Amino acid sequence: MRIFQEIKNMSHDYCVPPKRRTEIEILAAAWREALRIPTTCQAPDMIGVLENEMPRLFGDFALVVKDDYQMDGAEGYTEFDPPCVVLSATSYQSAANFEGRGRWTAAHELGHLVLHKSAVPLDRAPIRY
Repeated sequence: MRIFQEIKNMSHDYCVPPKRRTEIEILAAAWREALRIPTTCQAPDMIGVLENEMPRLFGDFALVVKDDYQMDGAEGYTEFDPPCVVLSATSYQSAANFEGRGRWTAAHELGHLVLHKSAVPLDRAPIRY
């Protein structure tokens, strides 16, 4: 139940409308440009993106690193208001060392933030979702 462990660390469960693959690809390309990630770059420096580019675009964005014991088994999670990516210390260090799993976790959480800006807490979500 890894998903449950990640979700229960968040202050809310979130509901988001589904997106088509083509829509995700268009949004991803636009975000890569906004975050100054060259189209030729297959493996961006995710910590640099989170520490430098996201605050440039969103003044209230925060990257928070928590001790692993505070994460209840989760590697990372996302908050939307204010925008925040929370990484475990292990995930942060792994991403900073350019290791695959840490970079993936950082990119995954960033993806939640930029692809699901219309996310609403589940307790306020429309029934159609």
